[in-house]
Amino acid sequence: MRQELLSVDNGKLKQDGSTVFDGLYLHLFNREIAGIICDDIQTKRRLNQFLVGEVTLNSGHLFVGEKKISTEDSARLFPKIAVLINKKSELVDSLSVEENVFLFSDSAVFVNSKKYAIRFQALAEELDIHIATGQRPSELAAGERILVELMRAYVEKKRLVILDDVSGYLQRSEVETVFAVLTRLKQLNMTFLVGIGFEDEYLQRIGRITVMKNGRTISVIEPEKTDFQAYVRRLYFNEKTIRLSTKKKPGNLHRAYEQPAFEFRHVSSSVLKDIDFSVGQGELLKIHCYDDRSCSRLIALLKGEDKPTSGGIFCAGAPYRAENVFSAVHHGVCFLEECSYDTMLFGNMSVVENLGIPCGEKIRHFWMFRRYSESIVKQLGKKFGTITADTPVRNQKSNVLLQIAYYRWLLYYPKVIVCINPFTDVDIYMREKAIDMIHQYLERGIAVILVTSNYYTADKFEGKTFHISNGSQVGGHDDL
Repeated sequence: MRQELLSVDNGKLKQDGSTVFDGLYLHLFNREIAGIICDDIQTKRRLNQFLVGEVTLNSGHLFVGEKKISTEDSARLFPKIAVLINKKSELVDSLSVEENVFLFSDSAVFVNSKKYAIRFQALAEELDIHIATGQRPSELAAGERILVELMRAYVEKKRLVILDDVSGYLQRSEVETVFAVLTRLKQLNMTFLVGIGFEDEYLQRIGRITVMKNGRTISVIEPEKTDFQAYVRRLYFNEKTIRLSTKKKPGNLHRAYEQPAFEFRHVSSSVLKDIDFSVGQGELLKIHCYDDRSCSRLIALLKGEDKPTSGGIFCAGAPYRAENVFSAVHHGVCFLEECSYDTMLFGNMSVVENLGIPCGEKIRHFWMFRRYSESIVKQLGKKFGTITADTPVRNQKSNVLLQIAYYRWLLYYPKVIVCINPFTDVDIYMREKAIDMIHQYLERGIAVILVTSNYYTADKFEGKTFHISNGSQVGGHDDL
């Protein structure tokens, strides 16, 4: 008979006067890899915070190791037994990987790096992890960093590890490696709760999935016995109003343009070597970077924060001389950052003010004439329903915020929009809205460059894909 590690019955959490979830039922057993899917990004974030003791429930029944505890005790106990691993690194970059793994659980007075290196190599061999000692966390790929954090969790005797949406920011091979290590650690008495998306390919590795909707636990299903995608489609989506996509084709615009909207002509930099691609107006180009360093340096070139050492960058046939992301906008190249709904909007400003900021750069005296803001309100009404000009952004739901972040560039109407890892830290509704908004860009004749370090994102659209690994082009263009 399996022994429960953690049990939550009828959990309720309220924050800032709003109910985050009410009716949370979560049961985790020793030595299992379980999954959870939420339909709202804020619910997922607060649930993760609760499981590591950062917030406490307002009510509910909690059991740890089949022993009942109070909601207040969870804040003291959960940090001792649980840890969250997500895209944000918790490793200290001034320390080596082995020091990160062993230093904080070592009771010795002095740091013994040589001893840590020996212990690290032994543990890595036991878990079949291939990471050299002496490296800094910044030198690791995302998947390697996850493995180091898993090693530290094991050394610190954590019983529960919450892994948040690993397929959203790891390569396919990295996901396979991580789950192989999870399987080994499971045999060493660790339990894992994996936050999953709709089409994650590692479902066969997960025993049970807790399904949440509208802040409540709806069901617990076993992927081996259930058509998971069909179940989620029926549960979360109204097929009459939104079509759940597996892969969408860019719109066929039937337009002829004399020159590309944006080009890299044999561009090299300190990291990138001989990168050559072009994208036309109304076309989508996916750039899949197999390593984070290539991805970050490519984005720096696109933003004008880095300069080519050879070759040239051109926008609509003219040399592209942006100095930073702000001057890039004036050159007709706009950016949608990761988690755009969090990073690109001003919470204290109204929806219309947020949308009007880029328009004010393009239209003289934009803020002097009320007709402009009234026009925006009218267009918003068609897309989002009734909305007033003074509605603060902070009062909107996350999926609406994402649409606002995307819609502001649709109003601005640039030549090129660069989307950076658009599916990072989004829920399944937000992902569908992002896909639909990108296709609206294409239908308007805007070129879209989708930059990602994740195979899952690249695979969501049909079209031309350009691959970069360790700074160099891998193969030619291909059509996924």
